[in-house]
Amino acid sequence: MHDHLPVKDDEQAHALRRCSVVTALAVLLCLAALSCGEEAAPQGLIAFSHGVGDDLFVMSLADGRIRSVTSIRGGQFDPSWSPDRKRLVFRDSRAGVNRNDEIYVINADGSGARNLTRESANDWSPAWSPDGQTIVFASQRSGQLALWAMRPDGSEVRRLTDGVDEYPTWSPDSGQIAFGRGLPLSDIWVADRDGSHVRQLTSDPDPEWLPAWSPDGREIAYVRGFEGHGTIWVMAADGSGQRQLTRGHDDMAPDWSGDGEWLVFSRRGNAQHDAQGR
Repeated sequence: MHDHLPVKDDEQAHALRRCSVVTALAVLLCLAALSCGEEAAPQGLIAFSHGVGDDLFVMSLADGRIRSVTSIRGGQFDPSWSPDRKRLVFRDSRAGVNRNDEIYVINADGSGARNLTRESANDWSPAWSPDGQTIVFASQRSGQLALWAMRPDGSEVRRLTDGVDEYPTWSPDSGQIAFGRGLPLSDIWVADRDGSHVRQLTSDPDPEWLPAWSPDGREIAYVRGFEGHGTIWVMAADGSGQRQLTRGHDDMAPDWSGDGEWLVFSRRGNAQHDAQGR
């Protein structure tokens, strides 16, 4: 579960220019930081959840306006945009968190909510592929938590992995999926879109999870640390060059802006940390 809020210093979510937090190559950092100060604020939309029993919202970064997308009893989490930005897929917990959680899709204007999974086991953390063809999600339907995939209409459901896997993110070419494996001490792993060629990217003693692939495919942002103690890190897509970006005490659920110039993430807050910026 996660929860992102609007981009204000005194609230949970923060947007950062990536160039202002990279610590390598001090001369380039200095020049980039000067450039960052002259550039316009980020544009686009952030979909986020707010609280255990709350709904999904969308915030416009252009004017700061927030509108609700869902008005469903119980909590909705884990939003993921469709590639055309017309729909959101999300986790529906109307019966209570981890009580028959389902994967729903809804139009961005809040209309047309539809259950895609209709499964008695818990399903969560959906991620829509950039090519629009597949939704990958975590499920306990086989008894063990694993990644599953389906078409955006809920058809052709199939199992992809056999680890304890959750919170997937797609590479921008839709060819690979990064995810957290091995709760509670997760590491970041990556697999091809059909679940084959699984390989490990991180191996720190602290949990590493909630990955987010950059739009150019070169980097993956992720969280290191347990909930309540997380910090945001970034690495090359092959697992090299791991570096810390934030030093907060509860930084969670990073995601990239569509142009790759900004990261949005939650800070402080309660047990939920979900958002996706576009």
